[in-house]
Amino acid sequence: MKKSIFFVLFLVMLNGAFAQTPLWTVGNARTVEYNTMAVSAFQNLRYGITRKMEIGAQPLGLLFAPNIYLKKQWLKTDLLVTSRHGIYTPIIGQKRFQSSEKTFPGFMKAEREIIYPLTNTIKPNVTFTNEVLFSSYIQKPTSCTEANYLLTGKVGFHFSVANKNQVLDSIFYPVFFMRTQPYQGQLMWYLGLQLDGHLYFENLDFSTDIQFLSLGKFTDWSIEHKGLLLITQWENTRVLVGYKLAYSTLASQASRTVFLPLLDFTYTFKFKGKKQGGDLSGFKRGKPEKQKKEK
Repeated sequence: MKKSIFFVLFLVMLNGAFAQTPLWTVGNARTVEYNTMAVSAFQNLRYGITRKMEIGAQPLGLLFAPNIYLKKQWLKTDLLVTSRHGIYTPIIGQKRFQSSEKTFPGFMKAEREIIYPLTNTIKPNVTFTNEVLFSSYIQKPTSCTEANYLLTGKVGFHFSVANKNQVLDSIFYPVFFMRTQPYQGQLMWYLGLQLDGHLYFENLDFSTDIQFLSLGKFTDWSIEHKGLLLITQWENTRVLVGYKLAYSTLASQASRTVFLPLLDFTYTFKFKGKKQGGDLSGFKRGKPEKQKKEK
């Protein structure tokens, strides 16, 4: 039972499946501030290595799928343009699922043995994720108000490099189906829109999105929607409450819908150090300031 729970968490981690404080940076073209780390229970751990670049990984996911990603902001004007590139290998989670004595809710009877038969040797495969994000504020900043309502368009794709002789049956379960098909050599691509903003209630932000995911030329597709309320009452902590809704067409199966409640938190802390001035080291370019003479 424990192994089955671990595998559920492993799959969720791949999704890479969330007051007037700065808007959060997940799912849009903004990046974490320089020298700042954001830690969550289920989301990616994120660290700003420069003002326009962050690096991250899913800590819990490392137990099932070693992973890492890099997010780089290329344009910062009225339009923000950012790309995000990641890599992971799910072999640890696949082996744990294969050796699990029981499956988990949503799987057909004995489906585990069909997907990963004990007689099969699971061979390494590496999955690459790539996306481009375009963000712009609907409400521009004025002398009295700050910018609000960040609208983001996104396009991305996932593909895997796997052993050609290893064929695994599909996992017919909403949300998971699309994200595991690349293991079989299929290209998964998606388009999406996201809106982040401050609400008029103090210490309350929101984030909502909708995505269309497809395999190849619309072989199978899925529509996913997420809604979140972010409580920002505390200086360095956000509490996230929301839901995820997905509708998928599954190969040789009836269409299915799934509703998942979401609960998470994010704690942000800033490391002490010199201000970043544009280079990777974090030190400002130019001549050093003259030291003041001691009186």
